Amino acid sequence: KLYVQPEIKAEIMRQVEHDSQLLSRMNLNDYSFLLGIHYSDTTLDASHGGPYPSPQHSAFHQFYGGIGSASRTEVYFIGIIDTLTDYGLKKMGEHLTKSVIYDGKMVSCTPPLDYQKRFVEYIDSILITGQ
Repeated sequence: KLYVQPEIKAEIMRQVEHDSQLLSRMNLNDYSFLLGIHYSDTTLDASHGGPYPSPQHSAFHQFYGGIGSASRTEVYFIGIIDTLTDYGLKKMGEHLTKSVIYDGKMVSCTPPLDYQKRFVEYIDSILITGQ
């Protein structure tokens, strides 16, 4: 779980929704959420870029491109990676074959719109507002 301020979660979710919709429209799936965490021995403050976005900058411009945690002791570096997998005939076949054996919603390779919705729901579930 990643603990963030409510306004930070809202900004992250807007961006994840926007980016994943673009990937879905481009018929792509199998992308992943990359996370790096920097732990600090001290509480991060305004001299480190601050945990809250200023009116001129988004949350993604704080902490050298990272996002401050709600506790101000961690910085999260996030991104969407592996964005070049086209949902073509091979991936359709993989989905159909695995869906016969397993629950189709649990198969990693799903049609782009289903993948996008599952991806956004997952990110929403790991972003916790508060301490």
